[in-house]
Amino acid sequence: MNSLVPPISQVFRGSIRAFQTFPVTIGSALAFAVVTMIRIQLNWPQQEPYNLLFNSLHWAFALGAIFSLAAITATQSRFNTKKAFLVANLLGVAVVVAAFLMLYLLGGTKSGLDDSSFVRVSVIAASRVSAAILISFLAFIILAGYPEDQSDFARSFFMTHKAFFIALVYGLVIMAGTSGVAGAVQILLYSGMSEKVFEYTGTLVGFLTFTIFIGYFPDFRKGQIDERLEEAQKQPRFIEILNVEIHVDPQHDVFSYWLNLNALHVKEKT
Repeated sequence: MNSLVPPISQVFRGSIRAFQTFPVTIGSALAFAVVTMIRIQLNWPQQEPYNLLFNSLHWAFALGAIFSLAAITATQSRFNTKKAFLVANLLGVAVVVAAFLMLYLLGGTKSGLDDSSFVRVSVIAASRVSAAILISFLAFIILAGYPEDQSDFARSFFMTHKAFFIALVYGLVIMAGTSGVAGAVQILLYSGMSEKVFEYTGTLVGFLTFTIFIGYFPDFRKGQIDERLEEAQKQPRFIEILNVEIHVDPQHDVFSYWLNLNALHVKEKT
């Protein structure tokens, strides 16, 4: 049990450190969670007139979180100056504001033809923001593969997947624990507890999971040697053993790795 404490505490220290390293990214995620909880609090007839507003805020904050992640990584890994860091954060805020205004003022469409229909973000507008989020995330992976003598795109891609699954596991465990406690309170102490409690819990756990994901990444600042970079890019032990057997690095040739792994499996069966 004691052996589990250091890695767990390291993960949560990383999530706290993410507030300082990526302030606009975490701020956008927090704002996204706040908007979500407001929508949970309001029943549909109450929030229907504000549907476009809430949708626009959600999309804008989602884009701002990922865009600022890429922008801050770019400035920290290439320049590492306070001015560049400030510019990257201000640029992230500007993207949030610009995306919100364009979605709210130009991206709305009615859900139906009758007068009772509500206004929502159009499919084309949502698709464009989704594409911008995807491009920003790919840019982050590319920018995180720096400096070239310590990392590259393949290792950065692997590190991002590793961070995602670690955060996902922690998020699921936290969600299961908090939901279990809330369920016990509902059954044993307060049977009239609203189902919205579970929705609030899920929103907060989702935000915490995102901070764990961001906090897993090492220090990308130029000129700084972070030991966590090697650890974050390190493959699990069983993958290293497989690499020895099939002589292919999955970080560089995923397709060949998969073919050789299946060939090794067939060979062992025969």
